[in-house]
Amino acid sequence: MKKIAVLSGDGVGPEVTTAAVSVLKALTGDIDMISADCGYECYKRTGESLPVSTLEIIDECDAVLMGGITIPTDDRSFRNPITEIERRMRLELNIRRIESIIPELSSIDIDATFIRNASDDVNVTEINDIDSVDVTRSYLYSEMDRTFIASREYAERNDSKTILFAHEGDPASEMESMSIESFHRCMVGTSISSDDVSIPELASRILTKPNTIDTVISYSPFSDVLSEMVAKLTGGTYLVPCATIN
Repeated sequence: MKKIAVLSGDGVGPEVTTAAVSVLKALTGDIDMISADCGYECYKRTGESLPVSTLEIIDECDAVLMGGITIPTDDRSFRNPITEIERRMRLELNIRRIESIIPELSSIDIDATFIRNASDDVNVTEINDIDSVDVTRSYLYSEMDRTFIASREYAERNDSKTILFAHEGDPASEMESMSIESFHRCMVGTSISSDDVSIPELASRILTKPNTIDTVISYSPFSDVLSEMVAKLTGGTYLVPCATIN
């Protein structure tokens, strides 16, 4: 029997996860749901946003169902539990599946998937103390390859017809050139049609020919922005299932 750790979180988290658990139980009885504590309310009660007892439950489970959590802006001691959970479970890909499943809410028929590296983040360095920052993105070369190969394998398993790598389109960026080179190298041997495209070009395609979008690999924050654009065509972001997987 598969086990799922249910972390309700706080705010609307408990309400959402309660409904989600009801749906999962209706779909299959072959799942053991184990509740555990995390989030801001947990932090206020115990001093920890992700207690050791919760980590032990996560280690026993096959997946985690997590509700929303509050991120306080005035407490630097608070640690986002999502980061630690992703690291502990060795989660690599964040996937958003967008499909027109409710005709009354969809303006056009869509079937698209947006993928990004789960650990995708930026390092922000202040240049002038008040009004200027320099945003730097850094990856190991092997990390790029691993992301593209895992994305290709996911696309192949799900019978994708095309796969695009959406990038900023900066010809002067060495990181950009390395990413594009890595993408094309990792697509060699697949039967899926593949290409790289600038983010502005893809945004334009979403506006003019959204039903041609299939599988898209990009990085934060662009992957989230582009996927939300497409999600609006199916009724909104909250109808889009999202998972971070190993």
